[in-house]
Amino acid sequence: LHHMNNPKMILQKLQKNLTKIGVMILMVPGQGYQANIIPFEEEHDLLGRYSRPVLENLVTDSWLFPLNILSNKFIFEFKDFYDYLKFMIDIGGIQKISNYNPDRYNIVIDWIKLYEEYYRKTEKMVVAGEYLLTTCMKTNEYITGCMKEK
Repeated sequence: LHHMNNPKMILQKLQKNLTKIGVMILMVPGQGYQANIIPFEEEHDLLGRYSRPVLENLVTDSWLFPLNILSNKFIFEFKDFYDYLKFMIDIGGIQKISNYNPDRYNIVIDWIKLYEEYYRKTEKMVVAGEYLLTTCMKTNEYITGCMKEK
């Protein structure tokens, strides 16, 4: 979802394909994902990270009922800065930060390649991570009505 321009529209389309007892499992980067490297911003976050309240609102606004939202925290360890930058390329982080503009992210990727030898001389890096795992179901008319009354 964090790579989509309109995650609400995507979720609304997906929920239409759920049966009455179907379950959807979502995993998105939480606000703690790489927060020790790139500060989290609630609106327009560079990496598309979610806070729990924003994720819950997105799910309910998409006509889904969140059964639970779990936080899974972990640590990444990279042998040097170059390995971290390669990881960011592989997961689409550099592309996302560059707003998926190939002219921008190709410059960054070329820069990383140009300075690979220097980046490999750095010490190991430890990066904190967090994913939010959400299990949700399609809301039925009764639940939707109750939510609107609140």
